[in-house]
Amino acid sequence: MLLTGEQQALDDAEWYCYKPCWGPFYGTRLLEPLQRINVYTVVMVGCNYSNCVRATVYEVSAQDLRMVAIKEGISNFTSAGWQELASIGINVMTLQECIGGVSN
Repeated sequence: MLLTGEQQALDDAEWYCYKPCWGPFYGTRLLEPLQRINVYTVVMVGCNYSNCVRATVYEVSAQDLRMVAIKEGISNFTSAGWQELASIGINVMTLQECIGGVSN
């Protein structure tokens, strides 16, 4: 199922999908379920900022979605990375700041 591009539902607002390249939107139908449940903000965590995470940041931005990057949730994330994200309008915050923003 996943290798054919289908998503595997875990519940109504959570699913798995296969990512064939560095970013999650290339060659996938990820945007469809996000639009269906009215998701406009993506919270980013992941491994190796310079590859998959960075590609994801630009793909999310290209889909006209907002993004929050969690500092302690991204490996190889440096001050240069924070500056790069800030320069393209991505909010970089700690996990606690993000949780606080969601609960307010």
